[in-house]
Amino acid sequence: MGWLDRLFGNSKEQAIEASKETLKNRLNLVLSYDRANIPPGKVEALRNDLLEVVRRYFPDGTGSETPEIIVEQRGDTVVLVANITVGTK
Repeated sequence: MGWLDRLFGNSKEQAIEASKETLKNRLNLVLSYDRANIPPGKVEALRNDLLEVVRRYFPDGTGSETPEIIVEQRGDTVVLVANITVGTK
């Protein structure tokens, strides 16, 4: 069965790798918040405010995609990245 696992992938190993990646992303996020001195809940409040403003100016909706607003570390700088679909053609 070893070659079948290698061919199709072992779901247990894939789940472990996915968990590791999720944990790594969360740790990076926490470290970014800490380095930027962002208090808990501030990013969520900012996300809600941004979405409210976008909805006010684009009442047709933000598209079918879930808006993504994240804080990330870029070198020595902490940046806020917003990826919000405001309409489709």
